[in-house]
Amino acid sequence: MAVTYTMANATGILQVSDDGVTWENLPNPSEMEWQVYDLDAGGSTGRTLDGSMQRDRVAIKEKLVMSFPPMVASDMQKVLDLIKNQFFYCKYFSLRTGAVRTALMYVGDRSAKAYYKYTSDGSDLYTDIKFNFIEK
Repeated sequence: MAVTYTMANATGILQVSDDGVTWENLPNPSEMEWQVYDLDAGGSTGRTLDGSMQRDRVAIKEKLVMSFPPMVASDMQKVLDLIKNQFFYCKYFSLRTGAVRTALMYVGDRSAKAYYKYTSDGSDLYTDIKFNFIEK
């Protein structure tokens, strides 16, 4: 089994904040996929009769798809507590801007597998931890 993550090992690759002033480090993801997508206005976007595309792009948004190394239950609970609000600020490196960016985001579905009392000290261990941050 791989070494488990502890909150003390976070390096600030991802940071979150409720107020945009006080920042907390999240665990370093073992994988992070960056996505960018366009939001189009529904009524005026689509194909015309001759097949031409008509778009009314209203915004460009970013999404972070992440998975994390195994964590003990207490650290998993700390992470979930940091992203519990409906919206929160996230600092991360954006490929689109080429710099560290602060964005207002929300978290998508969160998942993990539990291995009860799996660690040597009897703590519950969680693996296959995955969640997404989606720009508001």
